[in-house]
Amino acid sequence: MKIQGREQVLGALAFDSDGRRVGRVFAVHCAPDPYTAVWFVVQVTGIVPGRVAGRRRRLRAVPAEAAKWAEGGGVWMPYEREQILRSPPLEAGDLTGASLAPNVLHDYYETERAALRGD
Repeated sequence: MKIQGREQVLGALAFDSDGRRVGRVFAVHCAPDPYTAVWFVVQVTGIVPGRVAGRRRRLRAVPAEAAKWAEGGGVWMPYEREQILRSPPLEAGDLTGASLAPNVLHDYYETERAALRGD
């Protein structure tokens, strides 16, 4: 997704494929080009399956390649809320570029896309 800089999306509302609010953009990982977002780290709001009580941030990385600007503001992501919630959690101190693009996240979202397509 093309952006004008990280500041443009940090704190923006994040919506799933059905237009339901998922949370807010907590961090952005860009390609070598600072105007191309590769991953959004979303701070998830609401009930998260398997969550332990406490004040820990619930962070999930979501591919930005097919994301779009939502009508009225925010970022629309082409994934269902439940799919985002089931993705591997991230830790707040582990948001470097190397940790955002491990094979496990790529494999997770590709497997989920294949399941939706019926592959």
